[in-house]
Amino acid sequence: MTTAGVIDVLLIAIAFAILICEKQEDRSRTFGVMVLIGILGLALYSIWPFLQSSVLLAISPLVSRFGWIWGPVITIIIAINIPIWAWFFGYLMRGAWSDAKENRAIRAGSKEAFDKRVEAYKAMLNYDEQKAIEATLRIRDGGK
Repeated sequence: MTTAGVIDVLLIAIAFAILICEKQEDRSRTFGVMVLIGILGLALYSIWPFLQSSVLLAISPLVSRFGWIWGPVITIIIAINIPIWAWFFGYLMRGAWSDAKENRAIRAGSKEAFDKRVEAYKAMLNYDEQKAIEATLRIRDGGK
């Protein structure tokens, strides 16, 4: 038996062992998760050569300029920074959405939102009570 055949038999045995150890009512969900993991594994296995060649094509200009040590390092730094910037942009958009939602509540006459914004101005911007109320009243009246 080849190594691939042995690995297949071991994976099937592990799958049966996991299914036997699960409660009867959880087996269908567990089996579904196992099938999903298998499909994702097959998809990754089939697209891995394409991903590998794409990455090598992408870093080849950096490798030719900076060498085999710094080219991949710069690529890794760029690859790490893209999700970080995406998360940061999403965080800013969530904050802007939350602020707009609170502004709508202030304009609608919510006393809780009004008081919350006054407290936020006092805490974050070091406004005194009167200045915080005036700034929040400008929001309530429709102008920033």
